[in-house]
Amino acid sequence: MVLTKLRNILLLGACMLLVACQQNNTSADNLILRKTYSPTDKNPFGGFLAHALVDSTWSFIGTSSNNQAFNRWYNQREENEGIGTDEVYIIMAEAVEAYEQEATTLRRYIERGNTVLIVTDRLSEVLTETLNFQIKDERSSLSFLQRLRMAPTGVSLTDSLLPSQFRRSYEYFFFPMANRAVLTKKADTSVLVGVGQGQTENVWRLQIGRGQLIVAANAALASNYFLSQKSNYQLLQALMSYFPVEPASITRDAFYYKYPYRQPEDYSVFQALLAIPPLRWAFWILVCMGILWVLSNLRRQQKMIPVLAPNVNSTVNFIQTIAQLYFNKQDHGNIARKISAHFTDHLRRNYYIQPLTDSRDWPAVLSRKTGMPLPDAQRTTELMQKAQAGEAFSASELLELHNLVTRVSPAAQR
Repeated sequence: MVLTKLRNILLLGACMLLVACQQNNTSADNLILRKTYSPTDKNPFGGFLAHALVDSTWSFIGTSSNNQAFNRWYNQREENEGIGTDEVYIIMAEAVEAYEQEATTLRRYIERGNTVLIVTDRLSEVLTETLNFQIKDERSSLSFLQRLRMAPTGVSLTDSLLPSQFRRSYEYFFFPMANRAVLTKKADTSVLVGVGQGQTENVWRLQIGRGQLIVAANAALASNYFLSQKSNYQLLQALMSYFPVEPASITRDAFYYKYPYRQPEDYSVFQALLAIPPLRWAFWILVCMGILWVLSNLRRQQKMIPVLAPNVNSTVNFIQTIAQLYFNKQDHGNIARKISAHFTDHLRRNYYIQPLTDSRDWPAVLSRKTGMPLPDAQRTTELMQKAQAGEAFSASELLELHNLVTRVSPAAQR
């Protein structure tokens, strides 16, 4: 049982090690076959041999490199030393993503009597319109097996102006070179220099103004892998044979091969958002939802006004509470004095009876003006005088005074 488990563990470990090795090999293969066309890259699709061949061929003149976009390099040179004629500019990149100012400046540079060599797989739309030259990917015309099968492929130079040693085929064993170079505007000054498989146009030489443009439609022609096969380096020498005999300067581009998928300098995040269909749909749906929300909330909204309860007259409750406090303290004399004062004020305002005096006629006046029986008037007078004198009052006497007063002044009940 133990041996069986140990064997299973060893088999599992061996499988994991095999997968890891396979992944490492795959990543290494991808790194080796990566298309950089860099002058320092010695991998199969680097550009070390091409740039070294240019430098060695024109060593008596000397070459320089440009790390900026073409229009910036052109404007800087124009400002400092001026742009002359018979100059050479070489671009070897997977794609030349040049935009409006760069394309316009490149054409102006050629028209002034200079030479530009471009070896690439793709030109930007702006550059295609400016140079009247297009590179098409013809892989769709090949069968599925042809696209996936490696076979001898290359370019044949056919220009009669070339020396005889250059007018031959240059091949290597790899996937087929399927790019095709097409003139979008025919001109008498254009010359087909080379053809690919199936006699498709591949290399052109165009006269633009006083200068010339040489375009090769497959960037692999400048790769280490292609140039190291047999005498394929002579293809690049053949293209350089179109250069002026003594160029004023030779500049190798070191910008476009670094950024084959670059965006314009004024390319915004908003443009990047709209460039992806799912994000573009999500953005416009969100905008429409926001507009609908705004439209649905244009009508003024107001909070519900709560119904307020009417104010409660708490005066009666307050008086009853105070009276209850006095009653609980057994201070009946104090309550009697307040009742007496209130009753005296009532008589003065309503019956014009003067305040209580020692006059013996006051009970008779009270009885006559208020209609109170004379015995009740006499008793009321007696109790009021006792209250005003500050004498002690009993609860029964207080109640009696209250009952007598309320017969004349109902407000005294409150």
